[in-house]
Amino acid sequence: FVAAARAEGLRVGLYFSPMDWRHPDGTRCAKEERARRRFVSLTHGLVRELMSNYGKIDILWYDSIWPLDAEKLQSKEMNAMVRALQPEIIINNRSGVPEDFGTPEQHIEADKSGRMWEACMTMNDAWGYTPIDKEYKSAWTILSNLREVAAGGGNLLLNVGPSPAGDVPYECTAVLNQVGQWLRVY
Repeated sequence: FVAAARAEGLRVGLYFSPMDWRHPDGTRCAKEERARRRFVSLTHGLVRELMSNYGKIDILWYDSIWPLDAEKLQSKEMNAMVRALQPEIIINNRSGVPEDFGTPEQHIEADKSGRMWEACMTMNDAWGYTPIDKEYKSAWTILSNLREVAAGGGNLLLNVGPSPAGDVPYECTAVLNQVGQWLRVY
């Protein structure tokens, strides 16, 4: 992935969710100190691997740290390790500490401190493929969101949940084509 993106002249961002529902310590870590220490060690090790094995990484995009908080996850130490390994990286705020940019979810809100931000929105109501969720946003809604985000100096992260076969749902393709047509003109 990283090599293919670099070959096309693109920057590389990696997504990492500290919460691991499958790991035995994933939910226990909030109540058992030994489980927390194991889970933190695992999490920091996985982040170290991502920052060490794939060349230059431009963005680290964390997701939920639940059930821990920044102190219990040792987020400051983890991010210091990330910056030691990737000095030019930018990191979002979802490790529980502010870092470089904010990520409001399902709403548009410029960061009050003036730092970078991106609104994280979905095409419908779900983050993953959910065939029964047919509440797709219209092209007009997405364009309105894009204009509001751009006016506030932010970035729009628009999620599309592909099917298990990797296909983008037709409803998303149709809406995104309309958005693209508008963007080509304006």
